[in-house]
Amino acid sequence: MTLALKGFVVDDANLVSPEAEAELEADLAAIAVESGLHVLIVITPNLEGEDVSRAANRLMLEWLEGKPRPIIAAIYLLAPNDRVMALSATHSLPPGSTADDISKEMAQNLGQFIATMERDNVVVVRPLLRQKDYDGGLRLFAKLAASEAARVFAKSDGAETLGATGR
Repeated sequence: MTLALKGFVVDDANLVSPEAEAELEADLAAIAVESGLHVLIVITPNLEGEDVSRAANRLMLEWLEGKPRPIIAAIYLLAPNDRVMALSATHSLPPGSTADDISKEMAQNLGQFIATMERDNVVVVRPLLRQKDYDGGLRLFAKLAASEAARVFAKSDGAETLGATGR
C-alpha cells in the first residue's frame, strides 16, 4: 500500500466529502498549532494484506521523514474494506538525541492521549463510522482529539509545529 501523505488528511478511499475534508484539515492544523501534537487521519480502501498496526507505524514514520525535530504525532488509520482501524502515536527526536532524552512527561502524555482517544473511538466515533457516516465520525474524532490534546499537551514540551499545511 502506497499513499501520498500530504497534509493532515489522506482519503485514498474517497469516503469523506470535500467540505468535511477541508474542515478536518483546518481542525487538525489548529491542533498542531495549539498543542504541538500533529494528528493525521489516513483512509485507504484496504491494507493489501499488511497488518493494521504495522501499516499505521510505517505511514507515520513516512510522514515524519524530513519534518523538524522534536515532533509528536498520532495517526488514525482506517481501512474500511478490511474492517480495521488503528490509532498510534510517536515522537521524533532531534538528530543525535537518544531515547533517554525524551521527557518522561511527554511519554506519559502520549500514552494518556492514546488511551483516551481509543476509549472515545470505541464509544462514540466507531458507531458513526459503522453507519458509514465518515464525515460525522471523523469530525467528531477531530473535536475529541483537539479537546484531549489541549488537556494533556503543552507547547512547553518543546514540540515544533509545522504550521497550517501539515507538510
